[in-house]
Amino acid sequence: MGPDKDFTLTPGADGTLQVSGALNIGTVTRIRQASLAYFIDPASVPRSIELAGVTSADSAGLALLIEWLRLGRQQNCTIKYMNLPSQMLPLARLFGVDHLLHQTVV
Repeated sequence: MGPDKDFTLTPGADGTLQVSGALNIGTVTRIRQASLAYFIDPASVPRSIELAGVTSADSAGLALLIEWLRLGRQQNCTIKYMNLPSQMLPLARLFGVDHLLHQTVV
């Protein structure tokens, strides 16, 4: 799966960032660190993040999705999530943050 083996981040020419692998407590710190380069300026911020390749996700992964929304907003960019893992919306409802994701899921 690439140099990190737990996950990959692959930028697309269309402004989509593809995330593959585990999006959980064991990987989110490294994924966040690896993703910061995409949030340096408005031109590099992904307009959509494709999550179809995510193999597992937990509340730490949910926190990272919310963090990416915040980082995008700092650059005046709106991020849309595609193919949100099925466990994410129930977790978001449980924690009372589902309103943050509903507007960003396509």
